[in-house]
Amino acid sequence: MPVDLGKLMRKASSAVSVVSGPIAARLALPEGRFPTAGDWVADLRSLRWLDDDRFELAGWAYDRDVDYTGTQPTVRVWAHSDGALPRFVPLEVTIDPSPEANQSFNGATRDADYSGNCFRAIGSLAQLCRHGTRQWNLRVSVAAPGSQVQGQFTKVYGLGPAGYRTSRRCAAGTALPRWSKMGLSLLVVPLLPTATGIHYDGDRISIDVAHRATISSAELVSPQGRTRLEVRRGTEGSTLVGTIPAVEESRPWQESAPGVWGYPVDDPATSLPWLQHRVLVRTGDGEQPVLIGSGQLVEANPVLVEAGPDGELRLGAGSTWAIVTSAELVGDDEPVLRVAGRCHGDLAGVRFTLANERDTRSGSVTQDGDSFTADIAFLKSNWDLPALPPQIGRLTLAATTGDGLTIPVRCAPAVVDKAPDSVWNRWFRLYYAVRTGKVLSPRLEVPLKTEEIGTHNQALIRSQYESGEWPIVDKMYFESFYGRQCGCNPLALREEMVARHPNVPRVWAVRDLSVAVPEGDEAVVDATTAWWRARAEARWLVVNDWLRARFTPREGQTVLQTWHGTMYKKVGLDRGEQLDAEEREFMLGERKKWDLLLSQNPHSSRVFRESYLSNPPIYEEGYPRNDLLVNGSGEHIRSVLGIRADQKVVLYAPTWRDDRTELVDYLDVNKLAADLGDGYMVLLRAHSRVIRVGSAAKVGAGVIDVSTYPNTTDLLLIADIMITDYSSIMFDFAVTGRPMIFFTPDMDSYRDQLRGVYLDLEEVGPGPVVSTQDEVLATIRDIDEVADRFAERYVQWQADYTPWDDGGSSARVLDRLLVDAPPADPAILN
Repeated sequence: MPVDLGKLMRKASSAVSVVSGPIAARLALPEGRFPTAGDWVADLRSLRWLDDDRFELAGWAYDRDVDYTGTQPTVRVWAHSDGALPRFVPLEVTIDPSPEANQSFNGATRDADYSGNCFRAIGSLAQLCRHGTRQWNLRVSVAAPGSQVQGQFTKVYGLGPAGYRTSRRCAAGTALPRWSKMGLSLLVVPLLPTATGIHYDGDRISIDVAHRATISSAELVSPQGRTRLEVRRGTEGSTLVGTIPAVEESRPWQESAPGVWGYPVDDPATSLPWLQHRVLVRTGDGEQPVLIGSGQLVEANPVLVEAGPDGELRLGAGSTWAIVTSAELVGDDEPVLRVAGRCHGDLAGVRFTLANERDTRSGSVTQDGDSFTADIAFLKSNWDLPALPPQIGRLTLAATTGDGLTIPVRCAPAVVDKAPDSVWNRWFRLYYAVRTGKVLSPRLEVPLKTEEIGTHNQALIRSQYESGEWPIVDKMYFESFYGRQCGCNPLALREEMVARHPNVPRVWAVRDLSVAVPEGDEAVVDATTAWWRARAEARWLVVNDWLRARFTPREGQTVLQTWHGTMYKKVGLDRGEQLDAEEREFMLGERKKWDLLLSQNPHSSRVFRESYLSNPPIYEEGYPRNDLLVNGSGEHIRSVLGIRADQKVVLYAPTWRDDRTELVDYLDVNKLAADLGDGYMVLLRAHSRVIRVGSAAKVGAGVIDVSTYPNTTDLLLIADIMITDYSSIMFDFAVTGRPMIFFTPDMDSYRDQLRGVYLDLEEVGPGPVVSTQDEVLATIRDIDEVADRFAERYVQWQADYTPWDDGGSSARVLDRLLVDAPPADPAILN
C-alpha cells in the first residue's frame, strides 16, 4: 500500500525529537503568548519555493474587531512545533501593502483599512530540517496600538501556488506542506524517495532517486495499468529505468481528480487521449510515491514532469498536449492574453480559447518545434455591435483541434506562481488563477484602479460623493437593470433626447464594459470614481430598477423611475409575509428616492400607490420602449440574427424564479425547434437576472440563444409568436397584436407559494395557458385558430394594459420631465 502521509504527520506531531548540533529555534516567542482574536482572519494567498531551501508565504492577517486604519501594525510569522521540547522559528517578514485585503469577495466586511496587514514572509527549510522529524505549524501575530492578537492561517487561496503545495528535499529528510483545519503546516519526515534528476530521450526514461530505505522494485502506475521499471542501485541512491507506455486510445480512463489522471473532460470521445503516470517504489516501509525534490526538475522538463497534489512525481503521456510556461496580458486598447510554452505533438489547426458558459474568445497559435505561442484577443463583436470584452467573471483556457477534440493544456509552476496577482487594463482588471488540474482560469473584474479597490477605498470615494464637492450639471444619467444592459425605457428616452436635444451630455452606468453603450454616450463602470461622480453630477437620473444604498438624493436632482414592466406577479408590500422586515425597510427606503414615476397603465398606477406606498407624481403615459413596436421595422434585426425571410420566429422568454438562480428550462427549446421544422426559428431569451449566474442553454439547430442580445424590444418586434410564463413581457407584446402562449407548468407553486399574482391568466389572459411541451407544440401548429378563439380577450387586454402604447410615449414623457425638472441652462435644449 502507498505510504500514509497523514499518518506520518500525526506521528511527527507527537514525536519527541532529539536535537543535535546548534539549536537555532527559540524555546518561545513573545508573540506566541498573544491572545487569539475573537474574529480572526489570516489568508494564505501564496506559498512559493524561492529555491531548494527558501520558501515564501504571502497573505494578510487581522482581527475584524480592530480598526487598523491610519496605523502600521507589526506583523510576525513563525513556525511552531509542539512536543516535549517545543520550538519557535521566526520567519523574515516584509510588509507588502495591498488593497486586495479590503475586497468584499476576499472576506472584508467593514470599511476599515487592512492593506497594511499584508505581508510576505521568508523561511529556511534547512533551519527546520535541523530539528529532525517534526510538524511545524505556521502562525501569525498582529500588534497595533491597543491590540495584540495571533492565530493560525484560516483560509487558503486555492487557485494559485498556495493550492499546489509541493514537497522539497532537505538534508535531514523531506518537507511536505499541508493544509488542514489547523491551517498551514510543514511536515519534516525522514527522507522519502525523492527524484533528483530525470533524463528522457523520447523513448527511454531514467529517474535518479534519493532515498533512505532500500528500493526493491519500482513501477509506473496509471489507470491504464502498471509498468515495471528497472532499479539500478548506486552509492547515493538508485536510478529507475524504463519506457513510458503509449496511451491506449480506446479506453475512457476514470479520473481520480478532475484533469489529473486522464481526460480533462467527462466525454473521452471529445478529447485527445492523455493521462499521467505516478512513480511508485517498494521499500521496507511499503509502497511509496516518488516525490519531486526540486522545482528545477519541472522547469527542465515542462511537458513531461508535473507535481501532483502531494508533491509526488507525475509523468505525462499522450499524443498531443501543451504546457503553458508564461502568460501575459498585452495591449491596452486591444488587450490580448499571450500564452507561450512547450508542447508535445502537432498543434497545426489547434484553436486556443478563453471561455465561460456564455462566451468564447479565440486566438491563433504558432508552433516552432516543441514551442508554441498563442494570442487570444479579449475584444469581440457580437450582435453587430462594437468589439467589446467578455462579461466579468472567470474564463478557462482550452485548446481544440480542427475536429473539435480537446487537448490538455496545463500550467507550469511559473504560471501557477503568478496567481493571485492582477493587472489593470482600461477594459477590465485581470486576476491570474489556476484551477483544479493546473488549468489557466483567469478572472476578469471591473477595471478598478488601485486607489478604487476594496471597501475602504470605496468608503473614501463615497465620502467625496456625499460631500457635495461635485456640482450638479445639466447631464442625463441612465441605468437599466443595474447596468447589465442599455435598454428598456431608459434607452427609448435616450433616443428621444438625442433626436430633440443632442447637446445634453448623456452617461450610462454599466456593470462592466461588456455592455454596449450607444454611440456618443459615456460609459461609467460601477464602483469607479467616474461612476460615483456621474451619480453626483447628473441633474436627471433615468432608471428602471432600484438605485440601492449607494445613491443619496441631492437637492437639484430629479430621479425618474421608469420601472421595467406592468405587474403580473406581486411586488412590494403586496407580497406580505414573503418579505422580512429588512426587505420591507429597503423597499420603503428606495421608493423615497423617486421624484417621478412612470406607469404603463391604470393597473400599474394603482399597484405603485398601494404596494410601495408611493406618492410621487405618476406619468401614466405608456411605455417608451414600446414605441419601437409601433414605429419600427424588424428587417435589420432579423438580418443580424441570421433569420431567413421565410421563417416564422417563436420567442421563448420566461421570467426568473425567486428560488433558483439558473435559467428556467421547463421548455425543451431544441426539441421544439426540431418538431416545428426548418420553417421556424426559436429564440431563447433568459431573464437578465440569470445571465451572469446561470448556465447557458446548449442550443442546437433552429435555436438562437438571444439572452445577451442588448434590447428585448427588438426581439418582440420580430417575433411572430411569443411563449412566456409570468413575465411582464406579456403586456408589452400585446402592442404587436400577435399571438402569445403562456407555458406555466409550475403555476400552482408560483401563484400560491413562491410569489403570488394579480391576475388569473386562465380567466382573462390573451392566449392559452398550457403546462406541457406537447401542448405548446400543438398550439403553435394551430396558432391561427387559437388566435381567433382569444381575439375578444386580446382586445380587452390591450384596452386594460396598453391604452397609451401608441408610439408617442417617449415624446410625452420627455416633454413632462423637462417641464417638471428644467435644466439650469435652457440654452442646452436648443
